[in-house]
Amino acid sequence: MGLEDHPGMPNPETEISPEIHELFELVMNEQAQEADAVVWLEGDGSDRGAKCIELLRAGFSDTIVLSGGVENKLGEENLPAAAMASWLKEQGIEHKTIIEEGRSQHTRGQAEEVLELAKQKGWKRILLVVLLTIKCGLF
Repeated sequence: MGLEDHPGMPNPETEISPEIHELFELVMNEQAQEADAVVWLEGDGSDRGAKCIELLRAGFSDTIVLSGGVENKLGEENLPAAAMASWLKEQGIEHKTIIEEGRSQHTRGQAEEVLELAKQKGWKRILLVVLLTIKCGLF
């Protein structure tokens, strides 16, 4: 499946560079493999939650890391790790499979915290769950 087949993706010929297009192609066509943990980064509400649950229930991992500590600001849909954990428990995910990281305040902080956790636990592979759409804009 090509990048253009995913709803909401930017037009690769006019909206993103060829290098970014190639990276997205690799990511979108990657098949999930068994991993030490599924990682759900804060942001975009609970959109990523269903995929995390699907991966856990399919046996790809028995651990989920919830990363992020930013509280909602006007116009944002951040879901801090504690709120993600509550939502997962409501969906029947057992507490013993959930690791909460609630210190990070941005994506780089999330990456650093998850990397440190992976080093501490001796993990070799994680499944990072991302959205299938890209929000383009000027910042």
